[in-house]
Amino acid sequence: MTTGQGAAGARGNVTVDLTPEKRTRIHEVIVQQRNAPRVSSPNFDISIGTRVPRAVRFAALPRTIVEIEPEWRGLGYFMVGDRMAIIDPRSMEIVAIVEV
Repeated sequence: MTTGQGAAGARGNVTVDLTPEKRTRIHEVIVQQRNAPRVSSPNFDISIGTRVPRAVRFAALPRTIVEIEPEWRGLGYFMVGDRMAIIDPRSMEIVAIVEV
């Protein structure tokens, strides 16, 4: 599982440094999310700072994940393969990517 630094935007710089325990807990939550929004063939880069097209379907992060990583409150996510892209719904920028 990897993490990254967020891009400057409406939320400012967000640094994500997940402990192995947090990574495991996030993995367990995502595995249980059977209806997680998925992007199968993105026509944009899946990298921090990329602006996601408004047509991309995403969901609010599950409350359990926000409890694990409170800095992510108010953010959304979608899945691309085994990666979870965390986005700021105001700017539509990817602020973190987590391998699940």
